[in-house]
Amino acid sequence: SRGVKENVVVLDLKSLYPMAMMTINASPETKDPQGELRAPNGVRFRRAPDGLTRSIISDLLIERDEKKATRNRYPFGSPEYILYDMQQNVLKVIMNTYYGVSGYTRFRLYDREIGAAITSVGRAIIEHTRKVIESLGSHVIYGDTDSCMVALPGLDREATIRKAREIEATLNASYADFARTELNAETHYFSIKFEKVYKRFFQAGKKKRYAGHLVWKEGATVDEIDIVGFEIRRSDYPQVTKVVQRRVMELILRGEGYDEVKKFLGEVIRDFRAGKYTLDEIGIPGGIGKDLSDYQTDDAHVRGAKYANQHLGMEFAKGSKPKRVYIKNVTSKYQKTDVLCFEYGDQVPPEFQVDWEMMMEKTVKQPISRIIEALGWEWADIDPSRTTLAQWGIG
Repeated sequence: SRGVKENVVVLDLKSLYPMAMMTINASPETKDPQGELRAPNGVRFRRAPDGLTRSIISDLLIERDEKKATRNRYPFGSPEYILYDMQQNVLKVIMNTYYGVSGYTRFRLYDREIGAAITSVGRAIIEHTRKVIESLGSHVIYGDTDSCMVALPGLDREATIRKAREIEATLNASYADFARTELNAETHYFSIKFEKVYKRFFQAGKKKRYAGHLVWKEGATVDEIDIVGFEIRRSDYPQVTKVVQRRVMELILRGEGYDEVKKFLGEVIRDFRAGKYTLDEIGIPGGIGKDLSDYQTDDAHVRGAKYANQHLGMEFAKGSKPKRVYIKNVTSKYQKTDVLCFEYGDQVPPEFQVDWEMMMEKTVKQPISRIIEALGWEWADIDPSRTTLAQWGIG
């Protein structure tokens, strides 16, 4: 579902895939067509003894819980809290990486069926979780691989936290029955935790693209803008995109309306057309993955890099990550081009006239349109557009 929702809580299944591996004792040496434990896709595993996988993950889990307990003894955001939070997160990544590497064909213990079995357990428990939440009268507005976002509109903070804890308790009580019924497992390691409250939560409609005004996290009151999956997080978008996108998100998530967003974007558009942004701010970064001569077809970035090497004495090659701008016109001193790559803006000679309209299209209009359209707004209404064709050298 797209748009903004009020009062959204996040329930996170603790290390879902590693816990699934432990619950069905999934390991190459425990896989057995006659095994007692069964994944939803039909692959079976012996109940005992503990497999190598269960032993490794169990040790990591104990160590991670120790780090989290130590972290929680310090104030949220303190240097000690941040240190132990990073350490527990490293252990979480290692546990999840164990699941990931088990599906890698060149891994010594690779087994395609085991990877598929774990994935099927994960899907089944997420579906079970969603059904339980909806049976309680709440609505799951977004489901990730291991978490659910649940809208609880109309409640104050205290009531929201109380309701979320009730959902958490009901879910955790339901997993034993799920494990017995679906996996034939008498013991399980599934655990869901109520982790966050977003005062406002925004979705653009795509998976892994959301943002929220975070006001409560793991027992602590916070005030943060949390952004996942948008261009602001990517290294192949320019600084201007990240700055503008973050500000638009902040306005939306802090409850500012259409007029405030339109006013801010209007200023950005006017400044852009007036050439007030620097080339360093608007240049679109992009990596060169192989020797320039090896490209069969030259996309804009490759064309710009080749041109800069040939005409401006640059030395872009495999491994370089130059920025590019689109060029409207070049005076007679240089050969014509529609695109130019550079490392620093002051390397671009004044003879190259930047196509500001094209740059605004690529760096502001396209990424921001994806956000405002989810709110039912149109770019045409935001853009205080051209007054006459002659103003832009047309006609």
